[in-house]
Amino acid sequence: MRTLWFALLPLFGCHQDVHTSNEAPEIAFVSPEADAELSGESLTLIVQIEDFETPAYDLDLAFASDQDGRLEGELVRNGQEVSLTIPPLSIAYHELSATVLDPDGGDKTALVTIAWLGDGSDTDEQ
Repeated sequence: MRTLWFALLPLFGCHQDVHTSNEAPEIAFVSPEADAELSGESLTLIVQIEDFETPAYDLDLAFASDQDGRLEGELVRNGQEVSLTIPPLSIAYHELSATVLDPDGGDKTALVTIAWLGDGSDTDEQ
């Protein structure tokens, strides 16, 4: 009888649930460097991402500028390094953000401030 009782314990919820916590992923800008003065026909942002519970290719990324809003362009994933090549920004100081989000809701944002001087064309001068 004692053996039967112990065998039925899991059926009545007398077991402990295994619960793992979700740690937020990590993200850091590789390029551009902080306070860089940049110009050109495009800008490539490079970030390094890492999450202990989720492979890098399953992490969502969003890039933005405090001046120009959401940044979109050609996204390339190479393991934990991700690059986004975008068209020229507006001429201004920009705080660029890169946010990584894992499937469990963990997120982290990296920031870098740059000065965008234009694309080098004659229309940049006023």
